[in-house]
Amino acid sequence: MPGLHFLSKKKTSSTPTPLLLAAILYVSALHSPSPEFAALAPGYFVATCCAISELAVPIQAARRPEQQDSNSETTKLNAEQKAFQNVLGLILAGLISEAFIETTGLWITMGYRLTLDHCPVHIDERSHEWRGLFSGLQVHIF
Repeated sequence: MPGLHFLSKKKTSSTPTPLLLAAILYVSALHSPSPEFAALAPGYFVATCCAISELAVPIQAARRPEQQDSNSETTKLNAEQKAFQNVLGLILAGLISEAFIETTGLWITMGYRLTLDHCPVHIDERSHEWRGLFSGLQVHIF
């Protein structure tokens, strides 16, 4: 996971949410010196947008195979971890797309909603860096 200026600790995740994974791949492709990898950016952008749209309108009837498998690493993430990673994915996608995607304001609003819904009341050293994510959302707006 890329280190971001508003997160104090560099953390890695072996089980990123689809949104975080797509956003990281999109940002990486846009900044890649390799023309072959850079050419994948439009596809990663579409994957990022699809993952964001699933947050707004979850697909209930046609669940993805990894969601059906109870042994999957993705299903082992709790709601707070998923929300944290999704907010981070929204920040990455929003920061890289804000100049040409008019819906980034909606993406950031979703980030605020996820933060309000899933940020624990008592934050300690074991908690995710919710303050950092909140600062990242604020930086993105201003």
